[in-house]
Amino acid sequence: SFLERVENIVFIGNPGTGKSGLAIGLLRKALVAGYRGRFYNAQDLLDELYASLADRSSPKLIKKLCRYQILLIDELGYLTLKSEQANAFFKLMGERYGRTSTIITTNGDFYSR
Repeated sequence: SFLERVENIVFIGNPGTGKSGLAIGLLRKALVAGYRGRFYNAQDLLDELYASLADRSSPKLIKKLCRYQILLIDELGYLTLKSEQANAFFKLMGERYGRTSTIITTNGDFYSR
């Protein structure tokens, strides 16, 4: 039902706690129900976004990723990002927000220490 409400889900926890398994299960259930979706390892997505900056295909890639009704980004925590990668990622999230659902799994915390 989170897809109908266009909500996002973030699974946060230590390695081996089942975050990815739960997220993949939700993605699979959505695909079986007829939703369009995609799985990405976070590093692969960020590398693809970064490469798209070089050939100026970022708008096309972001538009393509926004067409998915559900996007699963796995293992976002503990990545070292270049500022351009972070900017492209936040552009993607901004474009998807309120229009489509995203599931993110992470080992990292969402608070500052």
